[in-house]
Amino acid sequence: MKKVLTVLGASVLVLGCLTACRGESGTPKNTDVHTAEATTSPVTETAETEAPVGYSTVEQISEDDSVIQVEQVGYPELEGMDMSGLPESYAAILRGICENIRTYQILYRVDGCTVAAYVSVPNDYTENTRPLIIFNRGGNGNFGAYSAEEIGMMAQLTDCVVIASQYRETKPGTGTDEFGGADVDDVMFWVDRVKDMGFVDHQKVYMVGGSRGGMQTCLALRADKDRVIRAAVCVSGIYDLFATYEQRADMRDMLNYRVGGTPTSAPEKYEARSPIRFVDEIEVPLLMIHSTGDEKVAYSQAADFAEAMQTAGKSYELITRETASHGFETPYEWTTIMEWLFKQ
Repeated sequence: MKKVLTVLGASVLVLGCLTACRGESGTPKNTDVHTAEATTSPVTETAETEAPVGYSTVEQISEDDSVIQVEQVGYPELEGMDMSGLPESYAAILRGICENIRTYQILYRVDGCTVAAYVSVPNDYTENTRPLIIFNRGGNGNFGAYSAEEIGMMAQLTDCVVIASQYRETKPGTGTDEFGGADVDDVMFWVDRVKDMGFVDHQKVYMVGGSRGGMQTCLALRADKDRVIRAAVCVSGIYDLFATYEQRADMRDMLNYRVGGTPTSAPEKYEARSPIRFVDEIEVPLLMIHSTGDEKVAYSQAADFAEAMQTAGKSYELITRETASHGFETPYEWTTIMEWLFKQ
């Protein structure tokens, strides 16, 4: 843990050089915490009795019948960046991503669709098992897709294995992104394969999602019947798709297309995608980070969801940012996130 936090502290100002950190800068102001011990089971140390795992390296994942291709990729955004104007300490961190982190693009099949994902690992990831972060991005289709550099930076900041599905349809994928529909299976593909990853600490498997990825995270938690995910984090998450439809007129055409109707014509589809409607099925500790002035996902969604979690006796924490930002507004949040996850 000390190594992780050291890397976080050293890298905290560097992430701004990439597009992974968007919005205004600021730090969390208010924290609402509720812990319900009854909803979380103690972690049992089972390392000595676990069944043998299938893959000791990322490359070996290609042996999975559903995997089409595993290819290590470069970091063109970093390799072409002029770092001459940066302080040497910052430039050294950016160069360190290229030197210390390997990122792979994996193409895999789900429901007949081709789906792309990035997997980023520290170069020495085979020497000791590491925590795993399954990251769920925001956006839809190709809009909001993450780059190899951004996922590599997450691995650099956290010293964890990071897996990030781009969801179906996002190039070079095929199929149609249903905004929380069948595309949840694209995330569950990795949850289902955690047990086969010999380089992952199976007691420290976490999920983090931003914006639509927050909704996607809650949907994955509901689907995770084996409780592979130990704790999760939602940053600027969508918790009520009915409210999103009302609050975001600019998203209505997209939602109508991807969800398959409006809240009036297809209420069951909006209910199925709204975490506030299935709070009882969230069985792991959940951290929410949200801005009071967020214009893309209203703060009221987070507040209402927190209240529902409280009523249901769930374990959660709400960090309120007194800003107008949406998504990750500062790399300091990764410090907050990792400290919180390691306490669960």
